[in-house]
Amino acid sequence: MLVICKHCKTSYRIPDGLTRIAFPCKRCQAEVSYSADEENSAEAPCAKDMSVQRRAANNPTTPELIAGIPVEGNSMQTNHPYLAWLEVNLGAIGRNLDLVRGLCPKSQILAIVKTNAYGFGVKEVSDYLFSRGIRDFALAKPYEALLVKRANPDANVLLMGPSSECLRELVEAKVQLACFSNSNRDAIAKHAASSGVKVQVQVKVDTGVHRLGVRHEHAADFIVETARNPNLELKAAYSTFSEVKEVDRLQWRRLCEIREAVEARGVNTAWHIASSASILRYPQSHCEFVRAGIILYGHYPNPEEHELKRVNLEPAMTMHARVIQVKPLHKGEGVSYRLTYTAPEDHKVALIVFGGLDGFMGKKVILGGRFCEVIGNLTQNHAMIHVAPEMDVKEGDLVTMMGCQDGLEISPAELARDSNLSIYSVHARISDKMPRIYFDD
Repeated sequence: MLVICKHCKTSYRIPDGLTRIAFPCKRCQAEVSYSADEENSAEAPCAKDMSVQRRAANNPTTPELIAGIPVEGNSMQTNHPYLAWLEVNLGAIGRNLDLVRGLCPKSQILAIVKTNAYGFGVKEVSDYLFSRGIRDFALAKPYEALLVKRANPDANVLLMGPSSECLRELVEAKVQLACFSNSNRDAIAKHAASSGVKVQVQVKVDTGVHRLGVRHEHAADFIVETARNPNLELKAAYSTFSEVKEVDRLQWRRLCEIREAVEARGVNTAWHIASSASILRYPQSHCEFVRAGIILYGHYPNPEEHELKRVNLEPAMTMHARVIQVKPLHKGEGVSYRLTYTAPEDHKVALIVFGGLDGFMGKKVILGGRFCEVIGNLTQNHAMIHVAPEMDVKEGDLVTMMGCQDGLEISPAELARDSNLSIYSVHARISDKMPRIYFDD
């Protein structure tokens, strides 16, 4: 069976008997899709939409298809046209979610899917979490909040950052907005009054991080005023721990005092302060909501928690590429810009199309059953790999930059350590243009 991209007319052969498939065209990146119930179609090309969604029509946990090839189970996905790609195991995210639910049985989970869900894909992850019963999401940018709300209208979506740049659209979409200053709250209330709607809001309290939020000394009055504003509907008040233990204790005490003062004045609302680190570290801080972020994606929020491993999290992303060229490198010859690497002896060099612009930051990869060093200056679009003379490496061979291959592993925590980055940055800096393959094992 053939499906044809209606934008550039490229045709693709897919197995007979398929009921649904969608993938980006290799030539123009338009979405090419087929459904047994609809005609073959292609949307206008969008350079930013490089995701391949593998989702059955009625069962989001059924193994689906990619690039016209059936994919089964949790095996490495190699039957596709990409030279570099990411694999996201939605099943692993689901198992991490179950662990969080076990840690916080009395709290609702507010899923943090900001920054493209830390690089995992905001729409795909939020859709999956919604299918797993999550109804509350938080994001930092208006366009992502609108995307999640429009995809899942029944979800409660909180924009944790400023809303002024597209306030009308956010209010119309019924996104919950953060109130963190008098001016920001007044602007929201004014728009609500002129629109004849009541806007749902959450108050951000600065209990000690000194970032966004109403200072703790004024927070009780601010929360009560917000709750009594006829144009606003107060849904929650929240704060953020510094993750410095001595300061955290002070912050928790301040939040409890604010809550007590607010409730003494007849205002009752939900509260949250626990994020991934304090979900693990401070069970007493699990209020009506807990904010589960990096923990959902299988990572501990800091090196200390990684060492403690209070729960067994399952990393949900791997990173792979194909060798596109192998060539000899003679003793004394240099590699890449400025020739910062000079071959100490004759060996080979392999090239992959996954560079700094794509989010690669590693010092080694797995190739041919062994660890191989990344040599020379990493360029925006390419990385060069040292290949020992005796290795039989050829074009098309699989390279793993993050994940497991041939019994070897490069973990995200290792990448973070070697790159002097946080685990958050390792994922968040991965380009949203990089193809992502989603599966549920």
